[in-house]
Amino acid sequence: MSDMIECKICHRQFQFLSANGHLRKHNLSAEMYLKQFPGAEICTQAYKNMHRNQMLGRDITWSDKISQSRLKNVLLRDQLKNYRLTHPKESQEAHQRTKEANQRPENRQKASVYRLGKKFSDVHKANIRATRQRLISEGKWKTNAFGLGGHRQDIGLFVRSMFEANYVRFLTVIGVPFEYEPKAFLLSYPDGKLHNYRPDFYLPTLNIYRELKGWMSSESELKLRLFQEQYPHEHLDVVMQESEGWKKIDKAFKHEVPHWESYPNYSKLKRLKLMESSL
Repeated sequence: MSDMIECKICHRQFQFLSANGHLRKHNLSAEMYLKQFPGAEICTQAYKNMHRNQMLGRDITWSDKISQSRLKNVLLRDQLKNYRLTHPKESQEAHQRTKEANQRPENRQKASVYRLGKKFSDVHKANIRATRQRLISEGKWKTNAFGLGGHRQDIGLFVRSMFEANYVRFLTVIGVPFEYEPKAFLLSYPDGKLHNYRPDFYLPTLNIYRELKGWMSSESELKLRLFQEQYPHEHLDVVMQESEGWKKIDKAFKHEVPHWESYPNYSKLKRLKLMESSL
């Protein structure tokens, strides 16, 4: 057996494909890598022998089975939990200070710059989805009653509204390739603050970003105007849910496309009130 193994994706050679190292760059866990490439190896025989020799003669304890960083995190978590139980007042004050610090403009700006262009791995998305489902089942997840965002099994995406879910189904039926929220753009506001803006869709065959809007608030108008001013070479258009064009599409497809969603429980008056309350 060779002293090195080759990554099936980028063809670089290693002794060990670490899930927290090289595989993480491909947004894969070891399990996902082996599932994608059956029969592939993640470490050489020489690496296995070296690890086995290091373990010979040692008394294996539970702490040996957990990495030192993981063990440290577990201990810190338990200490924090015990502190919260024994010092409830101090814990609440510390929580409030952290919350206030996170709301400061300079810290929000740092967070926006740090997140710019970053994408969640498939494992991270699955964890987020599982957490949302658990909180929803426990009645702790606050959702937008009008938008009804959530994961749709038929399209395999977590979307923010029925409108977005139906638009994905529409693009799929007519055969137009798309990317959902693929890229973040950093916008500079008149007050000096920086915020990320992520258009809803990118249509690569048309080279157009597309934003869906149930209604247009003043904040949304400002954001779209700043995007056009600061990124003049990017093409962006807006599709309004109440536009005549989308109404025709909705009427034509809602009885033909499986899982097409509508608003049976909301009258037009209730929907308008929800729109006004959000402005």
